[in-house]
Amino acid sequence: IINFHIKNNSDRFITPSIYDKIFIESIKIDSDEFKLLPVYLKEFFIFSEENPALKEKHLLDLFYGEIMSSENNFIRKYFEFDSDLRNITAGINSRMNNLPIEENIINNTFFSSQLNKNTAPDFGFSGNFSFINNIIELIEEKKFTALEEKIDIIRWNYIETLTFLEYFTIDKIIGFIEKYRILLRW
Repeated sequence: IINFHIKNNSDRFITPSIYDKIFIESIKIDSDEFKLLPVYLKEFFIFSEENPALKEKHLLDLFYGEIMSSENNFIRKYFEFDSDLRNITAGINSRMNNLPIEENIINNTFFSSQLNKNTAPDFGFSGNFSFINNIIELIEEKKFTALEEKIDIIRWNYIETLTFLEYFTIDKIIGFIEKYRILLRW
């Protein structure tokens, strides 16, 4: 989805990608390519915000809103967790930099609504998410590469938890693909 957000900046095209660069650059609202897009991407193309940060937030809100309605249990659970992880990280970072939290989080879960209300350093979530104190520490120390690595390890471990008793199911395959995507980053 990032490639749709940065489509006019050809130097930053990220691979692997479901849609190739030529496809993304050729999309117009009345084109055949546009008709092939999922609903959330169609809505994003119609959205006319010029502020890049708001545009990216809108794209993420649309994506997570659609993915949470997936019929696949693994996909729903994984992306809900991923959204919570992103929101917690963004919330901690926003608070430390005196930025408005609501402008930097994905609005789609119970936890996202709590981020705006709770004033505790860990937002009251350390009982649910044991990794919060590690994230706070890495953000405070401005160790952003270590933070990204820690977040990927947290995702990896969550995938392991979701697929622990799965052997050769679609959930195991999707988990394997997501773990492969994590490996490609490093």
